[in-house]
Order: sequence, then C-alpha cells, then structure tokens
Amino acid sequence: MKIIFLVTLFVFLFSGCSNKKFFEPTLTNGSIDAKEIITPAYISSINAKGGTLDNFMAIDKVGIIKNKFPEGFYFLNNIDGKILAANKSKELLFVDTNTTLKFKSNVVSASYQNNILAIVFSNNSIGLYDTKNKLFKLKKYYKHSFLNDTRIAMPIFLNKIILFPTLDGQVIVVDKKSSKVIKTLSIDPKNEVKNIILLEVIDNIMIVASPGKIFVLNQGDIKFKEFFIQSYILDDKFIYIASLDGTIYKFDLNLNIVNKKKFQFAKFQSLVVGEYIYAIESQGYIVRLSKDFKETKVYTFPFEEDEKMFSSKNRLYLENKLLILR
Repeated sequence: MKIIFLVTLFVFLFSGCSNKKFFEPTLTNGSIDAKEIITPAYISSINAKGGTLDNFMAIDKVGIIKNKFPEGFYFLNNIDGKILAANKSKELLFVDTNTTLKFKSNVVSASYQNNILAIVFSNNSIGLYDTKNKLFKLKKYYKHSFLNDTRIAMPIFLNKIILFPTLDGQVIVVDKKSSKVIKTLSIDPKNEVKNIILLEVIDNIMIVASPGKIFVLNQGDIKFKEFFIQSYILDDKFIYIASLDGTIYKFDLNLNIVNKKKFQFAKFQSLVVGEYIYAIESQGYIVRLSKDFKETKVYTFPFEEDEKMFSSKNRLYLENKLLILR
C-alpha cells in the first residue's frame, strides 16, 4: 500500500508540474539597456512604501536611505524625511532622532504628523498616539487577520481626516479634530488575504486596493474592479496594474480602462514606468510597452523568481542592484 501511495503521489506531482504553463515569447530583443547601480546590500523585506536592506539601511520611492537602523528593525515609512522603523519586539523607532516607543503589539504600518502617530498593529488594531503627551487619543480593535500580503499600505493624514488601512480589508476614516471614527469603508471582506496594499489620495480621489480588488472613491462616486493584483504602480495620474492572468491594465483615476494587453501565462513581479511601461516577468524577461500600448518589445532579464524587488517610477531595486530604466 505504501508503494502504491508513493507512486500515485509521484504521478500526481509530476503531472501537475508538467501541465504548468509558462510565458514563452516567440521573439526577444536581447538584453535590456538600463543603467545598473550596485546597492550597499540585499533586500531583506518589503512593504508598500519601500524595503529594508540586510545591512539595516533602507530603500524607498526617493532612493537609498543611508541612516542605519539598529539590528532587528525594518523600514516602515518615510514622511518628508521623518523615517519610521519597527521591530518584532513591539518597538517603533524614529530613525532621525533615535527615539524609540514601546507598545503592546508589533507595529506593521505607521505615519506621522505634528506629534501624532497613526499606527496599524499586527493584531489589526489601529491607534492615534500623541508622542508629546505619551497617550493614545484613539484605539480601536478590528477582526484579526492571519494571512497578509507583505505590501502593507500606510495611514494617510489629510486636511481634516486620517485614513487607516486595516489588515481585514477596510479603510477607517478618522476625524482629525475629535480623533473619532466617522466612517468605515469595507473594500474586500470576502477574500482570504484582505489587507490593504495600496492607499493613495490624488486630486481628492481616494485609490485603495487589496490583493483582489481595486476601489476608487471620487466625490461620493464609487467604482471598483475585481481581479488578483500581481503588481501595480501609479504614475502621472494613471494606475498601472498587472493581474494574475498576465494582463497589464492602464486605468485613469476614475478606474476607466485606457488600455490593456494580455500576455499568455505571464506572471509580472513588478511594474516600472518611465518613458515606457516595463513589466518584470518571473521566467526571466522584461516586457516593454509604449504608453499607448501599441508597441511591445521583450528583453531577456535573468533573475530568480523568489528574489525580492521594489519599484518606484523608472527605478527597479532587485536584490543588491538598482536598475534605472528610461
């Protein structure tokens, strides 16, 4: 019986692997022409705002953050030069002043304005913490989330409100003056992985996404699209998304499809936008699209599928390299 079971298991695994489809372009254009810079160390972790290097420096949308963190801390956010980091010992660090705060849960997301910290904790509670008076102005608990995408979004301070992205697929709107919750937006309550991976406000339009849905709120008008978001990038008032089925979408800020193009069996790990749109494909390719989606070129770009990467505009950080694409 044991032999029969092992043979059956082998056949199942082999047939499963043999049926798996991969992106195989019929024509490639050689190697990509990009400026390559060696960074100080390899990427050890990433979130929606940047990543931590294994020498305790960090990268974000601006570039390489040269302030070194104490061992065990990881990058959270950079708010106009105010750099926040955290560790697994329930501490949050202001890197520029070397000031540490201790909480009862680990911090997974945070932002800062005028002595107020907006925090999302690992137990899916949110808090407004007054760093001057050392007290919470708000603390609310939400349903615990056991599975989370690493691209955890950060809270946003606006003129009169603060937006909190939760781990269970909600955006909590808090009145800045009263520190009270005034609205709860449920983005993706059904998916197994629910946490908010994108939260931005552009021209008073709120753009928010979970791994399975993108949602836009514009003056009370709500629009959304449902598909698995493999990667995304925002640029020049457009939203670029690569979905799990290999389709690259270009949306305007009202979530209207401007262009789209499908690449059979492609799995795009990251998107980069410069003069062109670049999509990093898991089998070792870079697909280059013109912004009107009429011109496509495919370049070879060898890398391992599990290598960590982070993109910002026309920059791609990959392991210990920075590629600048035109």
